[in-house]
Amino acid sequence: RYTAAFQRLDPSGPSSEPRRTRGNAGAYALLEGTLVPGTEPAKPQLSGWVRLGVADPRFSPVDIYLGGGLVVRSPVGARPDDRLGVALALARFGGEWRRAQAAEGVATDGHELILETTWSAPLGPRLNVQPNLQYVVNPGGTAALSDALVIGLRGQLAF
Repeated sequence: RYTAAFQRLDPSGPSSEPRRTRGNAGAYALLEGTLVPGTEPAKPQLSGWVRLGVADPRFSPVDIYLGGGLVVRSPVGARPDDRLGVALALARFGGEWRRAQAAEGVATDGHELILETTWSAPLGPRLNVQPNLQYVVNPGGTAALSDALVIGLRGQLAF
């Protein structure tokens, strides 16, 4: 819970000026753990996670987030430090945000859905690469946007 005043998403009065109000709050929970233990470093191990977040729709465009995923360690036996992950994320856009967008002439969808897969691969003791592929349904909750395919590559160099 925040003690500061925040700008609300809904306009107030005939001037349609945003108003600032106290009372912004939210909550977040994460559950993660090993589902199938690997008996040796080169044996696959399966872990998973689930996240849930809620926010006050008077202040936040996304009022509910739900995500989850699975990670396989050592998906290829000869590469025990590799990780293969798949995830799903769903963000619901709150009614206040959707009404504010509609007042500006912007058509919205009620949610954004992301399907993701990634592979983390150490290429030595100091270098790790992680390609990533995401498919986004209803990007940003804006109805005018087409679904999106996002391709990424993350590199990590340790000194």
